[in-house]
Amino acid sequence: MYKHNPDFRVLTNKSEHPIPIKYMFKFLKRNVLFQNQNTLKYSYIYYCQAFLSETNNASVLRLSFKCPLTVDNLTIYPSLIVSKAHIENEYPDIYDQFVSGIETEFEVFTTLPFLKKYVSPSKIYINFSSFQESANVDPFSDELFYNLYIN
Repeated sequence: MYKHNPDFRVLTNKSEHPIPIKYMFKFLKRNVLFQNQNTLKYSYIYYCQAFLSETNNASVLRLSFKCPLTVDNLTIYPSLIVSKAHIENEYPDIYDQFVSGIETEFEVFTTLPFLKKYVSPSKIYINFSSFQESANVDPFSDELFYNLYIN
């Protein structure tokens, strides 16, 4: 609905009156860290172009987002680890292109907050947190699957 009619009005749990659906969507750079999610008045759906890549673990894939963030004067690209079986079952067209070596970009939507991981002063990762605790969301969890959509 967001793409076809951005002015379509929806009623959220926190809004007193219907609002245009376009106000519920924000570019991924506008996402907040886990510890700051309580500062938001509303819940938002964040979106960005992304692509798949392999990891050292054969049962998961990495979703790498194409929007650079500046954190502590470093340029960082957020990423998310997700079950390979979930991608294969829920997004077979994207998975088939990936395994055949076709470089494919797609739009990803998520509601999950960012999680900042310091590896060293010059190495920081931006991943995605569970809503429950400041930890990477489980790549095999319903929490991830219910808060992720690939188009």
